[in-house]
Amino acid sequence: MKQQTGQTKRSRIIEYWDGALLCSPESSTSHADKDVAFLDNAIEHQVLERHLRAWVGSCGRCLDIGAGYGRFTDLFTRFYESVVLLEGSPRMYEALCRQWGSHEQVQCHRTEFEGFKDDKKFDLIFASGVLYLYDEDMLGEFVDKAVAMLEPGGLFVLRDFVAIDKPLVLESNLVTEGSCYYRTPEFWQGLAAERNLKWLGLSASKPLLRLLRSRGVLRVLRRLRLKKLLRKSLVINSIRAGGDYRLRGDGYHTVFMGMQTTCQL
Repeated sequence: MKQQTGQTKRSRIIEYWDGALLCSPESSTSHADKDVAFLDNAIEHQVLERHLRAWVGSCGRCLDIGAGYGRFTDLFTRFYESVVLLEGSPRMYEALCRQWGSHEQVQCHRTEFEGFKDDKKFDLIFASGVLYLYDEDMLGEFVDKAVAMLEPGGLFVLRDFVAIDKPLVLESNLVTEGSCYYRTPEFWQGLAAERNLKWLGLSASKPLLRLLRSRGVLRVLRRLRLKKLLRKSLVINSIRAGGDYRLRGDGYHTVFMGMQTTCQL
């Protein structure tokens, strides 16, 4: 019964994404402003790249779970010889294949992680915006399978939401009968310890940038051809270096966090 319940919940999550899709190739959500999504994507790429440069050891195989349109695939292909993308939504999978299906380093599979099988293990397993929609049983199943599929010394990297002050469980206004689980950094560190994973760290995925996200500023930036402006590395590097990445307040924030399996001698 527990497994059937988990499958039902995952099916509803996939149904939502299959109906809503992503608002743009750079976005992680269905309803974001496209210009803000472009800004966030540019910053998060650099933050994730910084972490990978610090954490990556073996550069063999990478697995991206819930890959969407392949938002981070270009980055993964720079670090790993083989990149496997999983996407459960039929419509998003079609878009994923159009973008990455012919790339020699990339394999695309239309499946959820729980039903995925592979004879070889991975050096990195990555999931973005997946586990905050999972209850405790679903989360435990997911993490146990991920750990089992990692090479010794392999990385388990998540881009997810964390609660800043205390755990939050809120009704989802997107997924039918779904909930959003915002867990604390302490929860994730405890989960790593329980699975005998080395905790590598946690950081906000992007600064708050409240001023830049205001309607007036965005309107001006659009007129100045926002994408052309933001593509200049000096702008992105300045935001990354000078932005406010502190986790504070009583809400939640998107973060990157890393864990590593034990190396066998």
